[in-house]
Amino acid sequence: MDRLQIASLRRIDGREIRQAAADIEKIYLSQAKKGEPLRQDWMNMLSIIKTKGLAGLKAANKPGTFLPSIAALGLLPTVYGLSQQGEGTEYDPAL
Repeated sequence: MDRLQIASLRRIDGREIRQAAADIEKIYLSQAKKGEPLRQDWMNMLSIIKTKGLAGLKAANKPGTFLPSIAALGLLPTVYGLSQQGEGTEYDPAL
């Protein structure tokens, strides 16, 4: 994944990834209200994905850190599923 070109990332980047990042962010914020600590680096990464997508996150990360970033955030299954789907098909994370 770290070797993916920005154009390839844009192909798999879309509303599903941005929505997943927003959903994860909501979960973390909900947990923070209950006293759980927040990792500010993860919150920053989620914000970048939510607003600028995966290409924005790749641009913001140092070489070699993109894949660990999305894995740590829990987005790797969604990214992998989207990268495996054919053109014009919807990704269903429940499959």
